[in-house]
Formats: sequence, structure tokens, C-alpha cells
Amino acid sequence: PLHPAEVVDVQPDQLPAAAGCPVGQHPGVAAVLARDCPDPSPRRERPGVEQGREARATPLTERHIAAGQADHAGQRSSTGVDAGGSLELGDVAPAGGLGAQIIDLGFEDLVRDDPARRHVEMQQVHLQPVLDPTAHAHALESRLYCPAMASLTVSSASGSTVKVDAVVIGVVTGPKGLSLAPGSEAVAAAVGKGLLPALRGLGATGAAEEVTRLATLGATTAPVVVAVGLGTAVPAYDGEVLRRAAGAAVRALAGTAKVAIALPAADLAALRAIAEGGLLGAYAFDRYRTVSAEGRLAPVRELVLLTPSAKIAGARAALRRAEIVVTAVHLVRDLVNTPPSDLHPAELAAFARQAGTEAGLTVEVLDEKALTKGGYGGILGVGQGSVHRPRLVHLSHRGGKGATRTVALVGKGITFDSGGLSLKPAASMEEMKMDMGGAAAVIATMTAVARLGLAIDVDAWVPMAENMPSGAAIRPSDVLTMRSGTRVEVTNTDAEG
Repeated sequence: PLHPAEVVDVQPDQLPAAAGCPVGQHPGVAAVLARDCPDPSPRRERPGVEQGREARATPLTERHIAAGQADHAGQRSSTGVDAGGSLELGDVAPAGGLGAQIIDLGFEDLVRDDPARRHVEMQQVHLQPVLDPTAHAHALESRLYCPAMASLTVSSASGSTVKVDAVVIGVVTGPKGLSLAPGSEAVAAAVGKGLLPALRGLGATGAAEEVTRLATLGATTAPVVVAVGLGTAVPAYDGEVLRRAAGAAVRALAGTAKVAIALPAADLAALRAIAEGGLLGAYAFDRYRTVSAEGRLAPVRELVLLTPSAKIAGARAALRRAEIVVTAVHLVRDLVNTPPSDLHPAELAAFARQAGTEAGLTVEVLDEKALTKGGYGGILGVGQGSVHRPRLVHLSHRGGKGATRTVALVGKGITFDSGGLSLKPAASMEEMKMDMGGAAAVIATMTAVARLGLAIDVDAWVPMAENMPSGAAIRPSDVLTMRSGTRVEVTNTDAEG
């Protein structure tokens, strides 16, 4: 069998005439290639390492390559080969006088009822391929779109008797120094006059986002009170101040299962801000941790907002809005934190399709063939140095008859920016997996727009590419023809934005 990123010597008389055998799939991402080739002395190299050895080549026929998954048997791929076997991403097989490496496999619309659009993309290689298909073992899973989030409830219960592991109250800097913020009255009454002196003794000043923990010694049902600073005392607290304070307190309480928050929630806007802050503070991205995961405290899993406004009409709607917004923010954080080896343009586009479809958006994905046909020279130029081909995603939301505005969003989706031939310094590349942050923000925003049912029309365009140096990369002095027909001379390949 051919193995991912393996080069083998294959003679014409060794090519099988019978149907091939699947060598494995990565469900939902696409997986793909090969036949049983009885190579008498197969040489297997470590995937992803260039060995500098040539692949002998002979043409393959339809009988020797099959693209697809079992449930798509009998359909025809854009390479002109019949589906029915299984290709593996990164496999190398002889084709057309050179080795052909499978570098991209598309199975779009898998979760929809309409016929799947499919393609198999190959590149010609002389040397041992450097694509590491094992990277796709982590590749975007559906759980990426379902980030773990703390549960959220609202209650009018007293902060002194609510059954939680910790209660968060606010403190401020007033004319007489440290003071308690509204919302802390029940806890202050239960602990007594010693609360403020104890907090002062622990160094609390009321500065914004400052967190001070205090054991209640049985004075309240919760064993711990956490005082978080809101800054200078004012009649009404800004939503951003409340959001940041709640987030700081919840982050500091990692390792605590259930937390109540009793910050000043004078209206529904304040309540929503506190909810957003608490949920954002409970975020963690631990998917790739191994050794560093040992002893790491889990984020808070349950939040209870304490407010007299709990029964006010609209309170639960405010919390639902907060949950939708924070889910979108978590989605962006997950995408930005994902290593570039697991988030190439094709995978980011597949994720955008999945997330958009689930949210009720209309999604269109243009692959490199559609981009070429449409004359998208800019996107193609930026991505031509990488084996991971560009994509362009169009997400649209229609607000219905009540829609009176149209909004357009564009998100930059460079899944890794090395700078291309105008190579960045090593230190400048360390954070370049985040160069797709604009794309992540736009994709997540569109899912939130759809889930909130906003009465506006929104169209989002997300170009995706990987800016890499190679023999095929654009060069300074190259001229690209944009879709508009405008020609652009490249002077620095790191100016791809």
C-alpha cells in the first residue's frame, strides 16, 4: 500500500488492474488515495521530511486512482477518475511522467442534501514530498465549533445564602478610600463590619480588575468571597468596566466549579455586560496540552448572576444574547489559537461552511479552480507559493422584509504569513498563525448575526491563503492581475494584505 507522503518505485507491470483498497480516511475533512501496489522493496520515509529522492513515474489510469468516500461511490471527481476507492492526503503516485502528490481533497456540502461538489488536487513533485499529512490528524473537528462554555443562570437569591463555591462582589475607590460597590450588601451584612478592614489588610485598593480573595469562615454559604475592583466610584458603571471586572474575577477563580457574581447590574445592558465578562473569563484552550496540562486548573463551569433584575422582562433575552456573542468570541479564539499545521485555507473554508450552514447562513466557497476561472489574481498570487491552495468564502445573511440596512464585511484569512520570498525575521513569524484573525472574526460575527436574527442584510467575504516561500512563490517585480482588471506590481511579498 502507498502511505501518506511516501515515495515508492512502481513499474507499469506492477500496477494493479483490480479495484483498489482504501488506506484510511479522515472523516469530515476528506481523506484520500491509493491502490495496492505490490512494491517488492518499499522504502518508507518519515512523513514531512524531505529526503531528496526522485520518484520514478509512469502514467496512472482510472483504475489506479480513486477519489472519494464510500457514500459517494460512483460519482466522478474533477480529475476524471471514478470515485469508489480511497485516496490519502499526501500520497504520491506516478502520473504523467512525474510523481503526483495529493495535496488537497475537497468534499463540500457533506452535511447537506444536494449533490456534493468534489475535487482532488495534485501537484507534480520531483523530490520526496514535504507535506506532512499526519498534521491532519488534529484537523478541524466539529467540536471546534462547539467550544466548552460555562453554564449561565440568573437569580434574585441573596449573595450570603446562594449555594456556590465563591461569590464575586465589587469594590471601588471612593473619597474615603476603599468602598463596596452596589450588589455587595447581602455579603457585607453577613460578614459584618470586618469585611472592608480585611480587604484593606490584603492590599485591596479598588483599582479596576484588581482581584482579592477572602475566606468567609462560615459567614456565608459560599466559603470564599472575591472582591474585584471597578475603579473610581460613579453613579452608573460603564458596561466595559463591568465586563472586564467579571472576566478578571472568573479567570482568577479557575479551579472553582460554581461561582455567583453580585456586581452592580442597574439595567439589562449592565446585566448583559456582566454575563459576557463572566463567560469570557471562563475560556480555556487546552486541546494541544500534554505535559503543561498537569496541574492546570479548569475554568469555572457554572455562573450565577445575582441581581434584583432577575425577574425583569427581557433578562433572559439579555443572557441569551450574551451567550450568542460569547460563543462567537470563543469560536474566534479557538481558530486563532489553532496551529497553522491544522488550519490551512481549505480547512478554514470547510469550517466556515460548517459553521455558517449550522447558523442558517448562505455559504459559497470558491476553490483554486473557481478562483482561476473568475480571475482572482490577487488571492491566487499570495497563495501560489504554498501547497495549500487559496479559498474565497462568501457568507450572506438576509434580514427579511424589515431589513433597512446593508453591511459588508471583509476578513483577512492568511492562515500563516511567512512573508513569502520577502521573508520575515524568525521572531516576527512566531505569531503569524494569527494572521487569519480577521477571517475568524468575520466568520464568527456572521454566525452571531444569524443566530440573533438581526434585521439587516450582511455579506461577508473571506479570502484565505497561506503566504509561503517556494520556487512557485510570487517574486518582487511580479505583476498580478486583480479580478477588477487592475494590474499590481509586487515590491514586497510580505505586503499581501
